Amino acid sequence: MAGSLRQVGLSGPQIESTLCSHNTKWCRPPLPISEVVQISRSADGWEVGPARIDRRLINADLGDGPKLIAVLLAAGIGAPSNEDLARFSGVKPDTVSGWRRQVRDLEDLIACIPTRRFALVPRSVLMDHSVGIPARVTGLQLAKFMNSGYALVGQKALARDRGVRRATVSDHLRGLEAAGHLQIRRAAFDPEEGRRRSCNEYRWMEPGERR
Repeated sequence: MAGSLRQVGLSGPQIESTLCSHNTKWCRPPLPISEVVQISRSADGWEVGPARIDRRLINADLGDGPKLIAVLLAAGIGAPSNEDLARFSGVKPDTVSGWRRQVRDLEDLIACIPTRRFALVPRSVLMDHSVGIPARVTGLQLAKFMNSGYALVGQKALARDRGVRRATVSDHLRGLEAAGHLQIRRAAFDPEEGRRRSCNEYRWMEPGERR
């Protein structure tokens, strides 16, 4: 939530006020005030706008957890605190520590070899731990097909690129849609052909559009 508030331009004090109100009204049990303040102060330093992610990170032969950690670090989110990264990932700090060890050599290699091939990914997608890690990694794969925030791509192609079943990709995309990160314009279904007439169209939702 802090990430979404930062993306619409709120400052640290404004984020803190909003989070404190939400924490008191909706969280059971509520977070300690000190933790809400820490999150707000951290969010105040986050960059606004989509993260530019090196495509080599997205294509790297890594598990979903280490890959998300590598992308969060590349986007400047939570580094170097394992606690921040754990909060965004929805796992324990010890798990994050293990994942960071897996990606350290890859980070060093990529840092030594510049590239011009990037994918733009909304920071709110990367930081939303209410969306599972596998779904966020599928979002990273989708971002490779995006042009100015839009993509026209088949789920079969995404599944092949992701190395998972098509039904799994479909579930992940619906999860991103339900969380308000993604708008899906579904192509008409052709009953004679038994498939859609064209690929679905995907668009990242702007922070102000999210529910």
